[in-house]
Amino acid sequence: VYSDEYSSYFTLKSIGYPHSTVNHSKEEYVRYEEDGTLAHTNTMEGFWSKFKFSLRNRRGTRRIQLERFARGRTWRSLGESIFSVISALTVS
Repeated sequence: VYSDEYSSYFTLKSIGYPHSTVNHSKEEYVRYEEDGTLAHTNTMEGFWSKFKFSLRNRRGTRRIQLERFARGRTWRSLGESIFSVISALTVS
């Protein structure tokens, strides 16, 4: 999992997910990992942009329905792998 350095993401390693960060405050937006992969947050930032847009199109949603709406959008947008990560973060 790649993220910025927002403190909520630091629990990912402790619950079993590999986690790398990019430091936006130092103008780091993409970084090569030692294994040759790219660390960036573009996928998640794109997801949240689409998520917020879909909420605006619905003119919001009731608080009680928000989790179900978020889970559905996550599943449709990013698939099962990211769904488990988002679920783990909301439970912790």
